[in-house]
Amino acid sequence: MDSSFEFEYFYGPESEEFSFLMVPKFLLREGKFESVSDSAKILYSEMLERMGLSRKNGWFDDQDRPYIYYSVDAAMADINRSRPTAIKALKELETLGLIERIKQGQGKPTIVYVKRYVSRNKPANPEKLSEVKDLYFKKLNTFTSRSKETLPQEVKSFDTNNTEINNPYENVNQSYQYSEEKDIDAMDPVSLQDTWTEYVKENIEYNALINENPSDVNRIDEFVRIMVMVICFGRDPYNINGCSIPAKLVGAQFKKLKSDHIQYVLDSFKRTNVSMTAPDAYMISSLYSSYNTMDNEFRQRFNYERASGEI
Repeated sequence: MDSSFEFEYFYGPESEEFSFLMVPKFLLREGKFESVSDSAKILYSEMLERMGLSRKNGWFDDQDRPYIYYSVDAAMADINRSRPTAIKALKELETLGLIERIKQGQGKPTIVYVKRYVSRNKPANPEKLSEVKDLYFKKLNTFTSRSKETLPQEVKSFDTNNTEINNPYENVNQSYQYSEEKDIDAMDPVSLQDTWTEYVKENIEYNALINENPSDVNRIDEFVRIMVMVICFGRDPYNINGCSIPAKLVGAQFKKLKSDHIQYVLDSFKRTNVSMTAPDAYMISSLYSSYNTMDNEFRQRFNYERASGEI
């Protein structure tokens, strides 16, 4: 071997230097995809790459169609974007028909069929397109109207040993997410409201929540409305338990609420017979306080049971 050549080892993250993503040309050259966001195009390419896992793991349905397991968190890591942007990109791909998501219910990962683009000279199925459009892009007539739309929850985590491809961007840059959320806030009011409504519903596992509380759908919808209103349009401080809390802090707290917090507030309202016409200020205070109150209550209960020898 010619001694004038020297070959070096890879070290640490250098092993990812020659890892490339292939983007299908039709996404870049076909006119019908011109308006598709770059995030959606990259996400579709990432999902195509994951299709290699289907054969390896035997993920085929009874019609021999391959599928993958894919969560919103996985999409965030794959394209290095914030949660609202990842959700929006998934919706774009689903509306176009490039993917089909099958929600399996609480605690189970979402199945995704990644489809290939085939140009045919036949009209699209208008009923199917109308159904998808109505489901995902229905505009609210007023901000206070209640939507009966039920979107199943996106599973937040699953076995990464079997379903994840190693990703050097797994830890999404928080400062980048913050700047991106400022871009989201620059949307027109309807788009802004739709984006954050989807975000809140994903966070609280809306579909599972209403399935477990069928008599409280209206109340849950009110909670979603209130949370989105504060996140999108809150400006003045809110009076919570006698303290003046800036709207941005209240909105930030609402972005962290999960299904357990909503269930806690629902149960609290039932115990105290809170009226269905409770003022918004009361619901805002209850939702904001649930994040800390629920954890403190469970901690006190645990300490009591441990001290009394019950556990």
